[in-house]
Amino acid sequence: DGFDAENPTMTKDEKWIVYNSYNPPSPGVWKIHPDGTGAEQLIAGITAWPEVSPDGRYAAYVWYKESFLLDPFATIKFVEISTGKEIPFQVKCVNGANIGGRVRWMPDGSSVVYFDQNEKGHWGIFIQEFVPGKDTYNSRRPLVGFDPEKLAETFTISPDGMNITIAEMEILSDLVMVENIPGVSRPTKR
Repeated sequence: DGFDAENPTMTKDEKWIVYNSYNPPSPGVWKIHPDGTGAEQLIAGITAWPEVSPDGRYAAYVWYKESFLLDPFATIKFVEISTGKEIPFQVKCVNGANIGGRVRWMPDGSSVVYFDQNEKGHWGIFIQEFVPGKDTYNSRRPLVGFDPEKLAETFTISPDGMNITIAEMEILSDLVMVENIPGVSRPTKR
């Protein structure tokens, strides 16, 4: 990529690595063979966190209308990896704390799991059925997180789909007084 390639994810057959690029002339979602050949842009624009489906057919990614820092919403979109064709299915999420919309697939590929805020404004993980071309918002339900004292940052799903590991940030502030530092002397009083 030569600039800023991030969040690589590989197809099950190991034919493609799908990643996000912030390279100014061509930002978006890209695919490339593991040997470094065949680079091809799948989606142009301001995107983040691509995630390949378990069958290797699709990639979910987060899309921003103008800016990942300023847009109030992030949209989870989907692309067919072999053709670069956008799939008629999307999920709109709150964009905040640079995590809104981070997405993973359930191991069977039937659902996507993603960060969003609940009605109280707390961050957590939701699950929603994935059916291309169908609005499945009514299947959306909260899974884990939503702790008002901690900010969820990222997560992963176990291969059997039975466990989710979530990383949460805890914001702490402390004042510490250090005395008698070797090589540092106190100024003398006048």
